[in-house]
Amino acid sequence: MKILYLVKKNNYVIVTFDNDEKLRLHYEVAVKCSLRKNDELSDEKLKSIQKTEDLFNLKNSAFRLISRRPHSSYELKTKLLKKKFNKEDISEIIHDFNSKGYLSDKDFAERFIDEGIKKKKGLMKIKSELFSKGISRAIIEQLFNKFDDDKSITENAKLLAQKKLETFNYKKYDANQKKQKLYSYLNNKGYSSDIIKQVVDEILEEE
Repeated sequence: MKILYLVKKNNYVIVTFDNDEKLRLHYEVAVKCSLRKNDELSDEKLKSIQKTEDLFNLKNSAFRLISRRPHSSYELKTKLLKKKFNKEDISEIIHDFNSKGYLSDKDFAERFIDEGIKKKKGLMKIKSELFSKGISRAIIEQLFNKFDDDKSITENAKLLAQKKLETFNYKKYDANQKKQKLYSYLNNKGYSSDIIKQVVDEILEEE
């Protein structure tokens, strides 16, 4: 097909061919493909142009997602697949983003752990959430090693338990019922059994 003319409209270029067909491309794609009036385009060339447009759209969509908040590679891949982009193209973009530092599962996990601890989540819950976001076991184990003796985790659990205990004031719970409910509460928050036992024993003894 032969290009009759090209018309720029905002960020797009409308390409009109001699058979009255039209093609809308991003301006950057039209420039990259060096499209000009009277160019003869083979079917192979047209497929190449469409491929360039598809990759441009994919890359823009990926950038929009990671600009809103950090993503793991798995999260980004899942969202892009839902948008019906080509699976192989997505893998190519994710590899490119990782190599350029736009994506980093380790950085994502570090930030996620910090935010989780600030929200007083237990490490077990944070680990589970990281696994669900596609973070590898190797990265998780590496990052969680530093929390083996972290007293702030225990302090968070104690603060949560103390606040929960205050809600029992208007209920006729005996010591065993309080203990069971605190165990269940902290377990749901993702704390380990060792921390739960230590914290519950301490606050019930203090009470």
